Amino acid sequence: MSAHELATTPDQTESFVLQGSQAAIMATLTDIWRECFDGAELDVDSDFFELGGDSLKAIMLIGLCNDRFSATLEPQALLESSTIRKLVPIIAAASRAREGDGLVTFRKGVAAGSILLIHPIGGSVFCYGDLVSNLALERSVYGIRAMGLRAGDVLPASIEAMAEQYCSWVRACGASLPFHIVGWSFGGLVGFEMSRQLECAGKPAASLTLIDTPLPTTRLGADDDELFIRTTAAALLVKIPAARAELPSLDDLLRTAVERGDLAMTSETARRTADVIRNALRLRKGYVARPLNGAVTVIRASVDPIAAVEDYGWEALVNGPVRHFDVPATHETIVQGEAARAVARIVNEWLSAPELAR
Repeated sequence: MSAHELATTPDQTESFVLQGSQAAIMATLTDIWRECFDGAELDVDSDFFELGGDSLKAIMLIGLCNDRFSATLEPQALLESSTIRKLVPIIAAASRAREGDGLVTFRKGVAAGSILLIHPIGGSVFCYGDLVSNLALERSVYGIRAMGLRAGDVLPASIEAMAEQYCSWVRACGASLPFHIVGWSFGGLVGFEMSRQLECAGKPAASLTLIDTPLPTTRLGADDDELFIRTTAAALLVKIPAARAELPSLDDLLRTAVERGDLAMTSETARRTADVIRNALRLRKGYVARPLNGAVTVIRASVDPIAAVEDYGWEALVNGPVRHFDVPATHETIVQGEAARAVARIVNEWLSAPELAR
């Protein structure tokens, strides 16, 4: 069905009334487009591709639409509906009311098995844009954003509770089994616990990939307050001094993130991001990982590493094959550019391995 047919279908007009006025949907879409195009001047008939939109921006834009409208669009929707005006009826048709659902559909594939990307400590999954672009096209790819990022969300009490909720979201969306779980940094810990819970439920994940995720017992160097400020600054893309004595207060940091404007971030969103990070740091300290049966891939960032090699020794917790790879990147850049392509090659080669064929 084309975008024009959707726009003229009576049932879609009724859906419009249920989901909100056309003006409200259009206003939110306009904000999303401005966020993706760094505040560029545009109107409802501005064409995505004429504005310079590429595959990464398509993933980001559709991901934001899915998050804010609780929709299940795919980036390919922009091929037919490349303006805000054309996207409005598509959003109305795809919207679904599932309170608290933090699943973002990056891509639907035709092959069995789904790739699940678990958010890092900052909570968002749009950091995975470069990785998604290079993952095997035949498989569906979903991102799981953090509980607590949206208004009304309740922060989880443990990594176990977080993993349980995320598993329920994935099952509810009908993602194709088996699952291939990928997590960067803190997301690796959550992915490990999800794999363990799926195994206990009799539906084990086919594979688990930990991207620069040291063992949960690893001490990360800085004290709790410094680690919180530095982690929050990284999530909000705010540069801060290297010297501990010159670190900003949380309020100053959040104010800088909002005033800079290039992320179109509200003070409420910035504050919720900080709350998610503070809670995640607390949960990490309290997490006791239990043994997992399965195949695990450990990918370490080898430039200015955040932990010693022995801190990536997941063999003690895994009853199965553990593969180790080093990628020449820092902890922050391992999911960007050429490093993300190297990570994607490792994941793709493993997913095509005969021992994972189901």
